[in-house]
Amino acid sequence: MKFKIKNGYHRTQAFKVFGGSEDVKPGETKVIDIEGDVSEDFIDRMKARGVTMTPMKDEATQDGELKAVHHGGGKFKIVKGDDVLLSGLSKADADAFNEMSAEDREAFVSKKD
Repeated sequence: MKFKIKNGYHRTQAFKVFGGSEDVKPGETKVIDIEGDVSEDFIDRMKARGVTMTPMKDEATQDGELKAVHHGGGKFKIVKGDDVLLSGLSKADADAFNEMSAEDREAFVSKKD
């Protein structure tokens, strides 16, 4: 999930991202796609240090388009805007879903209801 991170702490903060880590230096603001699910507890702990984490919506899902997105642990979910319609998909299934036409995506989700 993408976050706008502003580091108000006196030390560099490292965040786990796909393929490694991303550092945010003191006073720096970055947009980072953090790997896996980010708990409210983690966000609260970072806030206590002076690090603000603002979730950013995926541009592709803001308009209500059906899309499979990663949600941690190697699993994907199908979302429409902020609504999660299906979860627990593999990467291969998510990639196949994203390659479908809009009509086929709608049909796929309606079959699962």
